[in-house]
Amino acid sequence: MSTGSWLGPIAVHRLNNFDLIRLLAAVQVFFMHSVVWLKLPISPMVAEVVDWFPGVPVFFMISGVLVTHSFVRLPTLRQYLRHRALRIFPALWVCLAISFLLAAWQGNLTHSSLFLQTVIWAVMQGSFFQFVNFYVNPGVTNGVLWSIATELQFYIVLPLLISGGSHLFKGKARISVALIALAAASSAFHAWNLSHQAQLLPKLFPIFYASVLANGYLFIFGALAYLWQDRLHHWCQDKFLIFLAIYLIVRSTLFATGIPAYQLHSSMLGMLVYPLLGLVIYSFAFSFQGLSQRILKGNDFSYGIYIYHMPVIYALIHLKIEGASGLALATIAVASLAALSWLFIERPALSLKREEHSPATRHTWIGARR
Repeated sequence: MSTGSWLGPIAVHRLNNFDLIRLLAAVQVFFMHSVVWLKLPISPMVAEVVDWFPGVPVFFMISGVLVTHSFVRLPTLRQYLRHRALRIFPALWVCLAISFLLAAWQGNLTHSSLFLQTVIWAVMQGSFFQFVNFYVNPGVTNGVLWSIATELQFYIVLPLLISGGSHLFKGKARISVALIALAAASSAFHAWNLSHQAQLLPKLFPIFYASVLANGYLFIFGALAYLWQDRLHHWCQDKFLIFLAIYLIVRSTLFATGIPAYQLHSSMLGMLVYPLLGLVIYSFAFSFQGLSQRILKGNDFSYGIYIYHMPVIYALIHLKIEGASGLALATIAVASLAALSWLFIERPALSLKREEHSPATRHTWIGARR
């Protein structure tokens, strides 16, 4: 696997907090969905501030870093794709089976036509088409899985992007300009898609929104971080509180001028604000040395929390359990499912990875579990 010389020298920064950041991102998504679906009585201002740290964009930006690292360090495309599949599919397939059982328990599969539709849904969502959904009470069976489709698309696009960039561009500066141009185009498409949501529904909007075309700019921010990781590490190490303060000032100013979180996410302002959020993320990753390891002890529950929280929330709604009690029960159930997923599905699957590296691609600064 040749990536050309534009990647430049790779620093070795093994100790980081990316696992902890992913966990916090998953908890943010879980909490915000609980606010909406379980009708948590919290202050709108609290919800607004929590939404200044949106979990899915954080996931995408971190994936841009870690998956680029995975592709560069592995000697063959086949091994890279194998590692990606082991990270996504085993836990996803088990989650789909549990979601299927929960839908049946809630009485949503009583009609044969709906049962057949569910089988088709499971096959599609277990492969590459997680944005394909159908409606059951009170919503889609597991709507958060749309982002898995976006991740998988990025996994495929990345080798083409790197291979094409290594042939067309020489040097980090030129490839960075090209990536920024692609990010701007993606951000524009994302904003257009959201502004035309009513016209694009019901079929085109989910397809467009779950595409790497609409969300690629977030992955590109991560890929740029990998490209410039030496300088980024120098700028960000042990400076988390500085970058956090700058970010909070910017977001507070935008909010004071009438631009709340949802509006920023649906406009091209994300091209300006999300890179700053990326600096907050990466500064936290390289501050408080060893924090993630001390807290998580090498465990990674973020994926399980993300994929299981909506089926659990829907089950609680079916039981008419909402509010604080609903959140408490959801937290226990989701944490339990995430722990079981990590211990018995994800970690054993990840142990199957063949850690074979050619001398030219042995770059070990980030996240072995990716």
